Amino acid sequence: MAIDLRSRSSFPSIKVSSIGAAALTEVQLPSQCNQVTITTYSGTPFYIVTDGGSDGGAAPTDKQKVTSGNPFQFKVGRGNSRHSSIYLISDSGSISVEIFLEEL
Repeated sequence: MAIDLRSRSSFPSIKVSSIGAAALTEVQLPSQCNQVTITTYSGTPFYIVTDGGSDGGAAPTDKQKVTSGNPFQFKVGRGNSRHSSIYLISDSGSISVEIFLEEL
């Protein structure tokens, strides 16, 4: 089920949510957000997908692994190159992730 953050209008903004290993979880980003940091302290790695993902779908080959305790930060594109969503999936089991949104 998607994590809808599009209504967030004050930054920075933090969301803690659970993701699973069975299927991708879509994170819908607010239009003002242009930098995202995601981490977990669960001990289990997870993956970030920017292209080729769909909510509830399988993880594609092209994905970024994020290890527990190591925040991954990236800038979101602008204009036509901007991703309106990213997708997350756990390496195994259900884990809690921290999503930190910024407007720079």
